Amino acid sequence: MAATLSLLGWSEFIGTKKKCSAEFVNEILQTLFPCKTDESLSGRNTIGFYNLDNHINRALNGLITNHSNIASSSTASSSKSPSNSSGRHKSGYMKVFFGEKKQKCVHTPAHADGSIDGRLGNSNEVGLQSHPLDNVPGDNLAVIGSNNFQSVKASHCVYKGKWMYEVLLGTPGLMQLGWCTSQCKFNREEGVGDTKSSFAYDGYRETKWNARSSTKYGEAWEADDIVTCLLDLDNRTVSFALNGKDLGIAFDNIATGPGVAYFPGLSLAYKEVAYCNFGLRPFRHPVPGYRPLQSPPNDSYEAEYLTNSLNALASIAETKSALYSHLDPVSKHIIFAHIFQRLVPVLKTLYNVEAYFLPFLLSLCDVRNRKEENFYEDLHIMLSCLWQYSEAREARDCINNIFGSVLRKYRSSPVHVDFILQTQYLTFMLGLFKHKQTRRNLALHCSYP
Repeated sequence: MAATLSLLGWSEFIGTKKKCSAEFVNEILQTLFPCKTDESLSGRNTIGFYNLDNHINRALNGLITNHSNIASSSTASSSKSPSNSSGRHKSGYMKVFFGEKKQKCVHTPAHADGSIDGRLGNSNEVGLQSHPLDNVPGDNLAVIGSNNFQSVKASHCVYKGKWMYEVLLGTPGLMQLGWCTSQCKFNREEGVGDTKSSFAYDGYRETKWNARSSTKYGEAWEADDIVTCLLDLDNRTVSFALNGKDLGIAFDNIATGPGVAYFPGLSLAYKEVAYCNFGLRPFRHPVPGYRPLQSPPNDSYEAEYLTNSLNALASIAETKSALYSHLDPVSKHIIFAHIFQRLVPVLKTLYNVEAYFLPFLLSLCDVRNRKEENFYEDLHIMLSCLWQYSEAREARDCINNIFGSVLRKYRSSPVHVDFILQTQYLTFMLGLFKHKQTRRNLALHCSYP
């Protein structure tokens, strides 16, 4: 995602009489906003700023239709089911450019009732059942052992298919992480893995647990490690991974069939801390073929598409130099405005920030280019556009999500001898604070666990 935004500076607005012709506007917009509909492929669809929003809607609906067709013929038919908590873009809310009437882009879910094949729950948002543990302030999916050995189950269960969730370890001590059925009754002596219908991995003692029986398994874990809990109900196996390293099948021939469904479950000793991720954020170590319990938000299509368009605009001077020579500064910032007014509303969802927008911003601050002049110029142009072309409250929410996401990534990143990831995140954070309006927001409004 390398970009050359230094050529897109604000100073270009001043003293220029250059104007991009309609022909080149069409070619530039076709490049930045690809659409695979029959109309676009045949060349009959000429794009200008007056119909750009309609063109983007058509492109998005084409992506969703294509996904639905693929999903209907595969077991992953609902991997993009709607999120009740997602910030779906409402195009009627957007400002109007050049008298263009904004049309709503309709996102059609795979299941109209919000259900997911193989999973049971009242909504797409997966949380935790009522439990005796303490919560980390500001994070309902982060728990702290409050007394002896206590347990918690997720709000949703699964009965067929392949599923996964991740746990970030806040401490390195005694915990048992895995899966359990509704028949499992836990107390201060027995937790996940101590009953017949529960299966757990314990990296503190390097063992696996089932029905109070333990066997040597896996590796020792440490604070800030990520444990991946995998359940394959098609092949009746339970397995685990530590920081992306497959630890192998822990249990096979587990019970399946009518009346059998498994909940994510974990048990913690006193003062131990665990952060659960059921799919609210992108997994750090996704496993092909396994689904998160919480599907990506339905507007993730829009976030991905618009972020790709933003990256294409940022790098157009390098990738399409001849075309870029015809792009005047006013047209350039009108394109920025179209992108950010649609993009920022969907960035109030953590998944969209961490999966698409944050990686793009990080690419603008490559630490390998740290000695170059105006190192943060590209990032600051994007931040300025974000504040200028979106509502203040939505911009604040977006910046706060970015800030919290970077802190989480900094904490959970593996340590290498050169500390390259930690350096990248700290360098990026410094860039946020060097941008005046962003720094003011972080000082006045940002709150994070």
